[in-house]
Amino acid sequence: MMQPEWFRYFSDAFIAKRRETAFLVSFLIFVLCYVFRYLHYAEVCFCCLTTPGKQLKGKVRHV
Repeated sequence: MMQPEWFRYFSDAFIAKRRETAFLVSFLIFVLCYVFRYLHYAEVCFCCLTTPGKQLKGKVRHV
């Protein structure tokens, strides 16, 4: 069965939008991790753990 032209157009647009959304989500996660790392709270963000025994602002020690 042949798909109509409009259906193919919308499915292509949907796939492109999903890819775009996935990129945006991963970019936002990266930015959040970068901000947490900049604030020396990298341990809070699990996707960018740096060194596990680092001092956090001199108050909290992550063991």
